[in-house]
Amino acid sequence: KEIKKLEDDIGTKVNQKHLASYLMYPKVFKDYVEHFKEFSDTSILSTELFFYGPQQDKEYVIQIDKGKSLILRYLAKSDVNSNGKCSVFFEINGQPRTIDIENKEFSKNIIQRAKADDNNKDHVGSPLPGQVAKVFVSVGNKVIKGDKILVIEAMKMETTINAEKSGTIKSINVSAGDNVETKDLLAELN
Repeated sequence: KEIKKLEDDIGTKVNQKHLASYLMYPKVFKDYVEHFKEFSDTSILSTELFFYGPQQDKEYVIQIDKGKSLILRYLAKSDVNSNGKCSVFFEINGQPRTIDIENKEFSKNIIQRAKADDNNKDHVGSPLPGQVAKVFVSVGNKVIKGDKILVIEAMKMETTINAEKSGTIKSINVSAGDNVETKDLLAELN
């Protein structure tokens, strides 16, 4: 009965070792299960790496299975951008890698942008993720099909967003310097 109750509570299969851990230390066991669900098995990390994180230009050998290990070297980390993420640069077995990590404290304050409706011809959506470099129009401006509305910069390239139809600018939802994701609603026309 206890195993069934625990499996329903944590949403995963339970063995005898799990049951014994839960019966002796229920809160600690549930905290462990939540940690495992979010980060997987962190027992493969050395104590130093787990508690203090990687040190720059230091190599760490991580044994992922019997006879299989990875050599990890942390290189650098960028500052947190306005989307609440930072890029982490590292090497695995000598191969350079980059991942974006969410800073949960910072991203609590991030406002989620409305998404453009593909079926609504009045919506101007972002075709790619990037940073708004320039905005050429303001609310109330009249535009003709093909007029420049704004420019998005991504990876040192600029993409100009043009009006798909003639009309009046009803709203502008971004300003220069804002980061946008694909399909974010940039502006609305009347």
